Amino acid sequence: MIIATIPFALRGVPAMVLYFIGIVDAFSLVAAIVQGASQTQRTGSSRATIANGIGWTIFVIVMFIYYISYDIRLGIPNEILPLVSAIVVALAAIFSRAPAPLAARDWTPATIALACLIAPLALVIGWREPGISAGKGFPVRVMTYNIHNGFNTDGRLDLEAIARVIEEQKPDVIGLQEIARGWAIDSSVDTLTWLSQRLQMPYIFGPTADPVWGNAILSKYPIKEWSNEKLPPHDLLLKRGFLWARLDVGGGDELFLIASHYYHVDDGTAIRQQQSPVIAQFWNKRARTIFLGDLNAEPNSKEMAMLRDAGLKDAFAEIGAGDGFTWPADKPRQRLDYIWFSPDLKLSGLTIPRTTASDHLGIVVVVGK
Repeated sequence: MIIATIPFALRGVPAMVLYFIGIVDAFSLVAAIVQGASQTQRTGSSRATIANGIGWTIFVIVMFIYYISYDIRLGIPNEILPLVSAIVVALAAIFSRAPAPLAARDWTPATIALACLIAPLALVIGWREPGISAGKGFPVRVMTYNIHNGFNTDGRLDLEAIARVIEEQKPDVIGLQEIARGWAIDSSVDTLTWLSQRLQMPYIFGPTADPVWGNAILSKYPIKEWSNEKLPPHDLLLKRGFLWARLDVGGGDELFLIASHYYHVDDGTAIRQQQSPVIAQFWNKRARTIFLGDLNAEPNSKEMAMLRDAGLKDAFAEIGAGDGFTWPADKPRQRLDYIWFSPDLKLSGLTIPRTTASDHLGIVVVVGK
């Protein structure tokens, strides 16, 4: 159980093994609880009631501390809390009252728990990653979308609505922001894996705040090289970063994609002005580059001017029509989401799909050379 809480950045078979360890441990714990409850019914329930109350109180406190630390500086790193919690539970199990003799044990809960492992085991064994496609070169259809952790403007989790919005636009490559991969306050859903399977598009993930929240790129085309980088300042409570990938779009052509999500506070222009130069320096005039994401700044802001001064072009300013507002999705009044491009590319067909599947609107564009 302790091993399963350590935040390894694993993928493929190692990730599945660690996931299965966590599932086995969880069901074993459930079995022990159920079996203990059946014994408690014979010996009195007052101690179990008190223990249950204490347990839930500790759980709520730990959860609150973990997530509030993204808004309030508490002086302790929240990433240690899952590990500490696992150690506490393990110690409680080790030093708990000795179990009843074997003859008196009821194996029904353990049998039920073992049976419940069949479904996740079948998923692990039958797991198939989405396949990649061999492209034919430019043009390439590119999309950026802040999915609000899968929640619509009514506050309801609806990943299917997000998937339909993306599906209708038929993008070849997507940059996604606000990707939650198990946050309890976001229903503990792995939004990225779900969308990858639903859309049948392989992905790369760039964690920022913690190992299960950040940015992602989904691509139908082979990803030849990629990495996840940090954005300053590094003492932010909700840390920021950018994900980049070198894509083989076929026909001997490549596209370099950078996806990011800037600091979100309204009066945070000073912080965002630290972030734009990092992007500009990293780009370094590289040919055939797209930089996209939720940049949390208006077009006339200093942080956006820095990108223009560096030589990047704003897709909406070049070929868009209307106001270009992308937030909030139900009554758009600000342009916070962008697709920037290097001058050697030619863009066309920019669209901003109107939908309330997220609190942001996505942007779609056709990229040519």
